[in-house]
Amino acid sequence: LVAKSIGLIQSACIIFACFMLANKVGIIAIYFGFGIYYVFENIFLLICVIKKVGFHPVHPFNDPAIKKVVTLSFPLFLSNAIIEINSMVDKAIASTLDAGSVSSLSYGNFLFQTVHSIIIGSIMTVILSFFSEFVVKKEYEKIISNVRKCSLVLLVILIPITIICLVNSENIVSLIYKRGAFDETSVVTTSKAFVGYTVGIIFIAFRDIF
Repeated sequence: LVAKSIGLIQSACIIFACFMLANKVGIIAIYFGFGIYYVFENIFLLICVIKKVGFHPVHPFNDPAIKKVVTLSFPLFLSNAIIEINSMVDKAIASTLDAGSVSSLSYGNFLFQTVHSIIIGSIMTVILSFFSEFVVKKEYEKIISNVRKCSLVLLVILIPITIICLVNSENIVSLIYKRGAFDETSVVTTSKAFVGYTVGIIFIAFRDIF
């Protein structure tokens, strides 16, 4: 709950900055919004940490636990770097396509990520906490059983959602984006990108479970 509440703080800060500063500084208002958000985010998280476990200054580089965390995190650093490089390559390739292709892919991906975060991400966050406990207790059969159950539950949830997104992609894109310079052509190209991402959502759900 604490981690997911951060998004609310981010939205509130950016909207506030845009309303208060956009007429004076233009698009730079968003930068101020993010700056304010980072300050409030850290204050919010620090308060939550102090309430739960207290807060004590330490010398992190002398702590063997910190060294262990950094060592264990190295593969994650590497994999995240590869993902970011992959994203840059995707955009470089997309920029050689028709005008607006990068934007269409970006908008389509945002819609896909919204579905992913709300449904798959939420379930995965809870599953991870249970699986971690099962591993500590060496209850591996429970992991296998829950993988099967969660796969079935996600399949039942995602099949109708996938069908709805595929059949109504243009209506969904129009409802969310169609205003201003976002015309009918933009709706068509973005809906195609959204369909392309949506086709893989069930496979991505299984990937996240595994």
